[in-house]
Amino acid sequence: MKKLKIRVWMIIAVLLVVWGSYSLNQPPILIGVSNKGEWKVEFTPSPQAGREDQWASSFQWNKEAQPTVKKISWLENNEVMSESTPEDDDLTAIQDLSVGNTPPNDSIDYITKIHWFDQGQEHEESITLKKHRRLFVAPQFVETMWKKAQLTLIWR
Repeated sequence: MKKLKIRVWMIIAVLLVVWGSYSLNQPPILIGVSNKGEWKVEFTPSPQAGREDQWASSFQWNKEAQPTVKKISWLENNEVMSESTPEDDDLTAIQDLSVGNTPPNDSIDYITKIHWFDQGQEHEESITLKKHRRLFVAPQFVETMWKKAQLTLIWR
């Protein structure tokens, strides 16, 4: 019985080391918050793609009244790489904006500029995105299985 407990703990320790090693080898995500805390921007692997080279940004508005977004710009080293306007997307929904297909590069500075109307006034915010290492990242297939399990529980 004592040997069984030791083996179980050794297996758990090995699994945690493997999981930690996998997580530390994943590219960092980019996170930025506006100066007043109105916006939060994340640049993460796209969960819909199922491939490591597909990344997308998500924008979160942190106030009560929903703004009317006029333009979102994605800059790398102060060079505009992508822009989205109401004609391109429904920016009032503030959904994901596909801005790149590659993980963040250490030699590039990432900035997002957001232009919006709120309470009759036009605003512009530049958000610098910082790299954040992730610990204990779930592999894509585990995340997919988890989401399917959650949907199954909701429908029951």
